[in-house]
Amino acid sequence: MNSFEKEFVIFVAESERSPLGQARRHFRFGEMNIYMRIGRRFYGGKVRPCLQIASLSTDEDHQRKGIFSRFLACVLGATKLPIFIEGVIDPGFADALVRRGFVIVTDYNGFQTDLVLDR
Repeated sequence: MNSFEKEFVIFVAESERSPLGQARRHFRFGEMNIYMRIGRRFYGGKVRPCLQIASLSTDEDHQRKGIFSRFLACVLGATKLPIFIEGVIDPGFADALVRRGFVIVTDYNGFQTDLVLDR
């Protein structure tokens, strides 16, 4: 288990101990900075617990090098929660997420997109 996976497991446990089932934290995964929350979201006609990726950034020099793929594999291996990615502004990245099984939940007139992966 790498250091991110250890931190992520602690993060999930923190949300499970919270009376409201919530947690928020900044993470570093390789060259990527991520801000995530665990909480509840309304979609599919219900309020559901989920992992929310609110922000992620990588320098242009490190994009398209598999960092996000490795990050997502770690997250998928550590939680069964639905995964929301909020406010995607790069249409190419949104398309790549759809190819991975994410579904567009909200499209803000092409400006940004919210997506979910619910397994």
